[in-house]
Amino acid sequence: MTYSKPYESGTSDDGGSDSTDDAGERPPDEDSNDDSTDDDERNDTAPEDIVESYIEAARDEDLEGIEAAVHSESPLDPSGYADEDLTVDFDGIPATGDYETETVTEDATAADVLALEDASFFFGEDDLERALGNETRLVALEWNTESDANEAVWVLTTEDGEWVVFWIGEEDETPDNPEAVFDDPIEDEDGDVLKRIEYDVDAGDGFEDGHADDSLVFAEVHLTDDPGLEADRIEVETTIEGYEGSVEGAWADAWLLVSLHDEGDQIVVTAVVDGDDEIVHREHYTPA
Repeated sequence: MTYSKPYESGTSDDGGSDSTDDAGERPPDEDSNDDSTDDDERNDTAPEDIVESYIEAARDEDLEGIEAAVHSESPLDPSGYADEDLTVDFDGIPATGDYETETVTEDATAADVLALEDASFFFGEDDLERALGNETRLVALEWNTESDANEAVWVLTTEDGEWVVFWIGEEDETPDNPEAVFDDPIEDEDGDVLKRIEYDVDAGDGFEDGHADDSLVFAEVHLTDDPGLEADRIEVETTIEGYEGSVEGAWADAWLLVSLHDEGDQIVVTAVVDGDDEIVHREHYTPA
């Protein structure tokens, strides 16, 4: 995709003022975007094209192509991670094969975007309202793999008169009452893996400054320094908020900072031994 450039002023050979046409006005830039004229016509057909451009770039691991397809303030913009060795994460993207798109919200608002799962973790409402363009749409993307049917919700908006990808998320399926979907607790009675869990810890400025959602609750999951089993990997997840983390290899005495849903959650600790998963601890978090 291309971006138009603003009109660049110049000077005459004798050092005079900026060049003008006969009427004393600057000549129009053929590439400039006038939101009141041709944007609507172009945007009627562009949303599906930018989805295709993004997916093709992601499949080719073309970071420059991804950057060209996303909004300049999007967390998906790879230019914000210039000093890191990036690989493409295919969450919300079909890695191979065909897919179908359908516009589910044509005139989307910041509130519609924030209703998507985890969106409030990255965006504040005021900043989101400022960043979104004149037009914003929510587009459902559906595709199948050998084992699953998948769906993601893409937030498309306009920037400089062009459709771009702003965010890729999912419908928020958080239950109204998280405790209603809790599984029975499991206790690591012998402390083979888990040492303790500390709740309501300070996540630290480095974590909180990068995210907009200040309602999250954090806990530290501390693993034992004297393992009672030989596991290749220890996995920790919160089933409502959706945190997932793991420690491989020498995991003894390690700890993980996990995010919890502020209305209730459950922490699940799983040991992976020779490729087999065993839940060794499941604990409920209920707000005070």
